[in-house]
Amino acid sequence: MKDPIHPGRCNPPSEWVWSTQPTHPTIIELATFKAALDVAPKRARSRSDAIPGSANRHRQTKNVYRLRSYIVCELCGKRMSGKVRHANVYYNCQPRGACRPEGHPPTVWLRERELLAAATDFFNTHVFGPDRQDLLAASVAAADLDQTRAHEEKIAAVERSIDDLGLRQERLLRTLEERDDPTGAVFDLLQQRLTSLSTEHRTKRAELAQLQKSAPPPPANAVDLIRYLPETTLDLAALPHHLLRQLCDAFALSVTYNKHAHQAHFAVDIAARTLPHIQQIVGSSSLGDAEMLSTASSGVSPSTRADARISTLESLRIAATLSL
Repeated sequence: MKDPIHPGRCNPPSEWVWSTQPTHPTIIELATFKAALDVAPKRARSRSDAIPGSANRHRQTKNVYRLRSYIVCELCGKRMSGKVRHANVYYNCQPRGACRPEGHPPTVWLRERELLAAATDFFNTHVFGPDRQDLLAASVAAADLDQTRAHEEKIAAVERSIDDLGLRQERLLRTLEERDDPTGAVFDLLQQRLTSLSTEHRTKRAELAQLQKSAPPPPANAVDLIRYLPETTLDLAALPHHLLRQLCDAFALSVTYNKHAHQAHFAVDIAARTLPHIQQIVGSSSLGDAEMLSTASSGVSPSTRADARISTLESLRIAATLSL
């Protein structure tokens, strides 16, 4: 995947050439590989906890930040770090010099207490709440509509390119018919250009055929994944550190903070392969014993946990933007 012109730089995945047929035995599934590509940049330079919620073993460590590594500043795309200021816990973004994009304040501060309250609201409404399926169905329908529109716009753009190439070929042919060329030099140049346009035309036709065959499929059973989660109420601020981080890790929580709007975009991922782990964490006796979790309706029976159908369901993302 190395760039031959700029050694040491890797080409982005969008520029990779994928073989249509397997060329060697599968080591990992392609979907898992692509998911890891998406996760790796987000986890760059972030340490993993030997014990979830434990303090950094560095001797100068004084605090444990409950949402460390989950929060990203929308203005610069960098992960926000925890700091204590006047006995209050904040998450801070302070890019320096050329790393600070236009419009980014010198320092961005986000109070942890506000963020935990919004995260609790997000989980209790969109993940564990009684109306979660209706909210999710509405958001998925909107996302599907946007995806369909984007796909149709791509097809329309390729069709316009094909029409433009056809017109340019016709103009060159008219030039050949109307212009004398005693030496043949102009003919040679026009012939080269016609060949080039014909190649572009064939490429665009092939691209159009591929787009028409790859229309976005309906989400099918993906939305059904959410019904395998219990219907509960959580207080994230009251959860012990290690349980909170286990919960966030199980859902692959990501939070993007917009300083100008003072809003946080929350997103969690649910996959069939992670459902048993999520169910175990949410329904663990330690949560109940600590009286941090009140279950309104478990929604997950032993037969549901063993239901083989969940292995066929696709992964699902739940997201919402909340004002702080």
